[in-house]
Amino acid sequence: MDRCTPCKNSNSMCFKLDDHPRCFYCTRKGVKECDAPLTSKNVTLAIAECKRLCESVNQKGEDIVKMLLALSEDDIEWRQQQSELDDLMKKLNKMNSEGFGPLDEPDNVDPTRNDSSPTEGPDDTKVE
Repeated sequence: MDRCTPCKNSNSMCFKLDDHPRCFYCTRKGVKECDAPLTSKNVTLAIAECKRLCESVNQKGEDIVKMLLALSEDDIEWRQQQSELDDLMKKLNKMNSEGFGPLDEPDNVDPTRNDSSPTEGPDDTKVE
């Protein structure tokens, strides 16, 4: 059986339990770096954890790609709407500067006209 370096140096027997990161000697002596060989159970657990992490990383990557695509589509739509709004504001400002009056006032309002009174039709007849 292979032994870790501290056990080889002290000519000690090296055994490691499956659920411990260091062998008995290194644990008892307080050795921080134990290079005891992995057991088959530890290798199996490490492989299973690696597979689980790989699947999780791949899923998160796919989720991020989906969110980035959705964000990109929203960004394109927002930029188009912003451009349309900018164009409309330029047109409205141009109309205002050319004498169409302030934008917040109604156009062509006859102050003498009463909306409840009859209006004239195209042939100058009264419409009720």
